Amino acid sequence: MRATVLILIALFCWSPLGSQAADGMRIVKTLKHLLDKEGRHSLSPSLLDRDAYQAQLRDQPDSVSGLRFDVQLKLSTKSTTPLRLKVEIRHGSGTTIDTYSAETTLKQTGRRRLRWGQIAVSGDEYLELGEIIAWRVSLWDGEAEVSKQESFLW
Repeated sequence: MRATVLILIALFCWSPLGSQAADGMRIVKTLKHLLDKEGRHSLSPSLLDRDAYQAQLRDQPDSVSGLRFDVQLKLSTKSTTPLRLKVEIRHGSGTTIDTYSAETTLKQTGRRRLRWGQIAVSGDEYLELGEIIAWRVSLWDGEAEVSKQESFLW
């Protein structure tokens, strides 16, 4: 029994998830929201209302003006270089598939361990995307990628 526990602990420490947790910075959750003409993703703070409004926006694509990725980050260490949040979106149809990329610099304020970052794609950029196939969000510390999350089809 002890040997099994020790093996599991060793495997966890060796795995990529264990190394990301040791660095202290990782992406916890990524939420993709459609935005209406007024830039809202929900009509009220209720999660149930948000989900219902997102379903309504998916059913009525003419009322959608953009897309926003809300990314929850765990930052347990203070970085000396600016942190960047980057989103890549594969879009297109048929034989033509392109990749759109956008990034933002995160402000390091306070001592919060869990915080949210946002990247929005709206206006003409959103209209040029067309059909979205897959997405990937990554957290960068200087020139090093610290963590990433991607959709199933990436």
